[in-house]
Amino acid sequence: MTDQTYCARVFDALAGQLYESYWFLVTEKVVEVRFVMPCTTAVTAFYSKAIQHLACLPQPADLIIWVAEKASSDLTLPRPFWDWTNSNGYGRILAFDEVLYYANYDITSHTFTLLDRASNQALVWTRNVTEQPEWTRSFPFRSLWFDWLRPQGFLFIHAGAVGLPDGRGVLLTGRGGSGKSTSTLACLDSSLLYAGDDFLAVHPATQRVYSLYNVAKLEAGQFARFPQLQPLVYNKATMLTEKGQVFMADHFPEKIINTLHIEAMLLPRFTGQPDTTLRVATTADGWRALVPSTVGLLHSTGDYAHAVADFARPLPTFWLETGTDLAQIPARIINLLQASL
Repeated sequence: MTDQTYCARVFDALAGQLYESYWFLVTEKVVEVRFVMPCTTAVTAFYSKAIQHLACLPQPADLIIWVAEKASSDLTLPRPFWDWTNSNGYGRILAFDEVLYYANYDITSHTFTLLDRASNQALVWTRNVTEQPEWTRSFPFRSLWFDWLRPQGFLFIHAGAVGLPDGRGVLLTGRGGSGKSTSTLACLDSSLLYAGDDFLAVHPATQRVYSLYNVAKLEAGQFARFPQLQPLVYNKATMLTEKGQVFMADHFPEKIINTLHIEAMLLPRFTGQPDTTLRVATTADGWRALVPSTVGLLHSTGDYAHAVADFARPLPTFWLETGTDLAQIPARIINLLQASL
């Protein structure tokens, strides 16, 4: 059997399945997610809760994603034709032509993903959503969307973004623990709107950023600075081992904005002083804050690192030296954006 034959058999089998559809606007693309029936509400919630803010009306789709759970559906997949050891070390199955297909098996979540670029169809098959780590709920379809959108001129970056209602915004980026999420969430009590605080899609040609997930994630100790968010944590049962997840679309839907034009990149750094200040940063500072964490989390190559660096290079870059007075964080960002008029 070849990769082409295998894919044909998979999508032929899916064509005969009953399903329930949901539509989402991902960047500028319409994605239809078809849940193969029978399907539990646990499955639909697992894959749609983090992207519910992207929901749109039914319409012709640029990509169709079939989602099937072995534990609840009747779908039977063809026997694999590949050697499971033939992977890139991160689950990507190298027996498939990468120009035509994307195939991946994530051993942590027991999830198989298959994309056929020619037909713009994909399958996400999981053994049982109850076996998946809770943190994977916060970024459904991430590797699939990344691989599908990359040839269309979009990049995924590890950053947050906030902006004004008029659509002008800033990126906030840095390695884990730099204060990216703290700075983003500090803007909730201001006129700034939230596009995300973990992964975003960007279109370098237009310098636009697109929201992907509406999940704010904080370590247990960080909730001391945001006590109002503590009761809103979705995954209280796993807080000892994972970050707390707050689904913004459930509690602050009016604070979400799905796209922004990026005017600057900010690099949060907590000083412990009362005041928050902005200080000009170098291109190298921006590279160190954005590129290594993005490339590492996406298991990407050096070419992708260059693409991310090329996107960030023209952006005015500043250290956002944050203090203990959280209200000053959005105030400094608003002043910066208003000065860019």
